[in-house]
Amino acid sequence: MTTTARPRAARGQDLRSAPHAWAAGLLALGAVVGLLAGTALVAGRAESQRAVELAPARHESLRELVADVGLGADLDGGMRLARMRVDRTEVTYELERSGRLVGRLHLRPKRDAAAGEVTTTSFAVRREVIEPDDRGSQVLVAATTSVAARDDGGFYVTTALSWRELAAWGAGSLVAALAWMALVSAWLARRVPGVVAVDLKSTHLLPAGVQLVVFAYWWLYWPGFGAFAPLMLPQLAFAYLVDGALSLAVRKRLVFGLALVPVVGSTNLFVQFGLSQLYLPLGAILVAVASKALLWREVGGVRRHVFNPSGLGLTVMALVQLSAGIDGGDGAARFGLPPNMTELVLLLVLAAQLRRPVVLVSLVAFVTIDVFHAATRLHYFDPLWPPVFLALTLLATDPATMPETGVGRVLFGALVGLGFMVGALLLDLACGWDFYGKVLVIPLVNLLAPACDRAGARLRQSYRAVFDERHNRAHVFVWVAIVVAGLYDAKPGLFAPLELAREGTPLVARGPGGEVTCARNPIFCRPFSFVREVDAWAAGAQAR
Repeated sequence: MTTTARPRAARGQDLRSAPHAWAAGLLALGAVVGLLAGTALVAGRAESQRAVELAPARHESLRELVADVGLGADLDGGMRLARMRVDRTEVTYELERSGRLVGRLHLRPKRDAAAGEVTTTSFAVRREVIEPDDRGSQVLVAATTSVAARDDGGFYVTTALSWRELAAWGAGSLVAALAWMALVSAWLARRVPGVVAVDLKSTHLLPAGVQLVVFAYWWLYWPGFGAFAPLMLPQLAFAYLVDGALSLAVRKRLVFGLALVPVVGSTNLFVQFGLSQLYLPLGAILVAVASKALLWREVGGVRRHVFNPSGLGLTVMALVQLSAGIDGGDGAARFGLPPNMTELVLLLVLAAQLRRPVVLVSLVAFVTIDVFHAATRLHYFDPLWPPVFLALTLLATDPATMPETGVGRVLFGALVGLGFMVGALLLDLACGWDFYGKVLVIPLVNLLAPACDRAGARLRQSYRAVFDERHNRAHVFVWVAIVVAGLYDAKPGLFAPLELAREGTPLVARGPGGEVTCARNPIFCRPFSFVREVDAWAAGAQAR
């Protein structure tokens, strides 16, 4: 048997005849390379995080460790612990006699102790004798005993990427992804004119703006947000590359827009993972983006998503996390740190609720949860608690995945509220962690959206007219009235002093004994305290 090589012209013809496939492959390659590079960074950083360094806040305490001997004090025989040297991980005390170095006492991290070395709570202690002398050896032993007695722990901290390092890495990954997409797009546009397009929709801009404001407000009150925020940038880079590859493979078009920003933002509003667990939100985003491209149905001749992309991604991630027993991601309590988070979300979503008839879903789900509480006495989720309120107003109200009719949206909202409660109950019974109860129901109710419309169509027209979208402003008014009334009644019960104290939240006032009470913190216990909040920040700025 003989084989012949394909002519070069034929290979070139393949490239010209299938540019979409080549471009999709290049974008997918970019996503894979980026993912592997990110994995290598995470693995390398995880390795480095096994190193520790001396806590800067404890440097002054290092002098006190040898207080029983006395740093700089004159001792018998002309001995003196003359000086202390501190580097990133080690402390060295130098013993002198009449100005001559006769020995050293070295303190290193305890986990680095060699066989036979003395260890204390924090340190491995090594005595180094330079000039043999009984008195010198006695001083080094006494200094070792002093360190052992005074070491109360906490001298070392685990190293971590700084805000600047995280921001530089995140921004670099996003810029690299967009630059790669621009190169692939330019190559593709030359071969297939019109295949690359820009589509900036207000339906994407509005939720992205709402999320940005919520994140900024959260940042004011959660000190740890700075280490989390940059991790959204590589997620966005990954989302664009995957979406570009799938769009070319499925629809033969490459569209640049803002549709992915709300997907990434929504994912990170509900779960917050650190660098070492970045694979979890990346997996959620992969599922979300894939669902946008592959799972859709036609409604009235218009192609619509079957699932809320963020909801499906979060659900798949939750199932993986729960089945594998992986900890982390639960930032619900932290999301409630800002004093007016529920009020802010209420005001921000009004623009979307007035523009599109989605408020019935939130309104009915809210009422359903309250009815469930009253009927069963099981209080898993308070609908006014910021994490739950966010799910009711943002996650459950994707216009593309909810029913078309007013009555359908009422039934949909009832299923959402009931699903929140049942999901929380089942998770609590199964694993004692109800965190994902407000997420798992979303894909299920998305599937039932057409059934809700069909069920609603069986009602009399006079009943259906009450929920028609022409009455949307009235529905919004009822919604706002119920939420505002509820806040004035329930806000003190949402006050979480332990969480506020633990996170070091700004503007929190403490009593003489350090206690955090509602009476001392009206900003956190009274609804719509925005003016007091601004005044408190202004007063703090003047004091500085």
